[in-house]
Amino acid sequence: MTPSRPAPPPATRVRPARADRPSRTTRRRLSVTCATVLGVSLIGAASAHAGPVTVGYAGGVVTITGDAAVNHVLLSHPGPSNGDTTKILVSDGDGATPGVGCVAGDGFTGDVECPRPTKIVAHLGDGDDSIGVYEDADHDFTVPIEAYGGNGDDVLDGASGPDELHGGDGDDQLTGRGGDDRLYGENGDDTLNGDFGTSSPGGDDLLDGGAGDDEFEQYVGFGSPASLAGDDTYIGGPGNDSFSYFHRADAVSITLDGIADDGMAGEADNIHPDIETVGGSAGDDVIVGSPGDDILWGGDGDDVIHGLAGDDQLSGDDGDDTIDGGPGADRIAGGCMSDVLIGGPGADRFYSDASPLSTCGFALRSPLDRIEAADGEKDALIFCQETGDPAGDVANVDANDPVTSSGPGACGTINVAVAPGGGGGGGNPVGGDAGAGDPGAGAGGATTTPLKGKRRARLGKTLVLLTGNGRKGQAAKQAISRRKKRLTLGTLRATKKTKVTVTSTVRRRGRTVTLGRVVTTVKAESTKTLNVRIGAKGLRAVKKAKKVSVRTTFKVGKRTYAKTFRISVGR
Repeated sequence: MTPSRPAPPPATRVRPARADRPSRTTRRRLSVTCATVLGVSLIGAASAHAGPVTVGYAGGVVTITGDAAVNHVLLSHPGPSNGDTTKILVSDGDGATPGVGCVAGDGFTGDVECPRPTKIVAHLGDGDDSIGVYEDADHDFTVPIEAYGGNGDDVLDGASGPDELHGGDGDDQLTGRGGDDRLYGENGDDTLNGDFGTSSPGGDDLLDGGAGDDEFEQYVGFGSPASLAGDDTYIGGPGNDSFSYFHRADAVSITLDGIADDGMAGEADNIHPDIETVGGSAGDDVIVGSPGDDILWGGDGDDVIHGLAGDDQLSGDDGDDTIDGGPGADRIAGGCMSDVLIGGPGADRFYSDASPLSTCGFALRSPLDRIEAADGEKDALIFCQETGDPAGDVANVDANDPVTSSGPGACGTINVAVAPGGGGGGGNPVGGDAGAGDPGAGAGGATTTPLKGKRRARLGKTLVLLTGNGRKGQAAKQAISRRKKRLTLGTLRATKKTKVTVTSTVRRRGRTVTLGRVVTTVKAESTKTLNVRIGAKGLRAVKKAKKVSVRTTFKVGKRTYAKTFRISVGR
């Protein structure tokens, strides 16, 4: 995968002045394309390649039909300051032709005036077309717009109503603005923005990129950012798609699981797992990937990033970050400041500060990073510091890991594990921490109740989930029993009395099905088998499966930890 991170825009973007552009006190929002079209209309210069559109009204619907050439359509209300909301005006850079139910406007040559419809349907045809809207400061344009770009690189802008935009073939730019919008990029490398500008009221939008390498909620046009308001759904489709909250200052939570629980606290965005490149905000984020190959980056703030399965590329950027690769051949870069990098199974590559994508200056490279590579497998690269940097990083490694104490990539302190360090299948959870001294961490780890097993998740400072073969002296084995209607996740071990709420789900036919939920308490210095009773819907979801991916959340106090297990299904 090739990283496709959008670069943050300059702090100030100056909008070009034009003598023929309405003042900001008169016009509230104007799309980039519409500004160009308006200038062409006012000076009376038709584009050499522009083609006229036909506008008709019937059954309460205004229909706009373009041709195979380039069409630039501008929608507005007539009258002073767009005040007559009982009608609409349709303009085209080369003139619009009135059809049945509409008449020529009394303003600029080529405008068409129609009664206010219940909906506007625009088929722009082939060519690099555009559609956009003028809105007055006191009069929103709330007529729903349904626009089809067709072939070509189109720019489709909605307004304050619930719009539906289809890019068609080509590399399109779609922006919904206000209202509950539906945006479909379809074929091509598209840019989809649900809202636009910090003053946008937003809406609960659906953005579906379709085939191609699509970008969601990115800077376009003159540089006004997407406000990301509302509870939105983002679907990537085929291709390498990207999304980020880098416009945000507040912390966000992202889990690529198709569940509407992403965004800031209280928000319910849904970022689907077919969006491969995902970035956080300037706050302290929690980002959890998918079972596939992800590119995850935290941005500013003290972030926690969990790659799960797949060959992931994970970067903390600025801040004191904790990054857990999970299973797979991951590339893990701490970025600036003091980070904890956890590999998990697979031939991982570690960069404590400096990496091929690092933006750290010399002064921001921290000698206080920690690399956790003692997972029983040989890793591909462990790179702590560049030549000349202070070599103070700590690396906990296996005997066969490629780590050095001198020269490029040197680590200041190297601890070699006598036995695998209990990476547990990459099971360090979001918010977890691994290393010597952890319960169940392997050589050098503290002990509570004597019990053998592989650590699958650490749930805060007091609780660990272990799995084994279920025999005497071993932790419980992970399994689903249809006959007993039971999911066994393993054995919990606690250093002090701890209460945990456990919820397990699976995906079936594109839907999330809850297997079961249990609340249990583990006594201090004790162990407890973790069983979840499976309900009727859950039993149907696993009826014909031999193995399923079970996503499980563990709520311990105010913290929630996420983990996905691959579990066998038996009778």
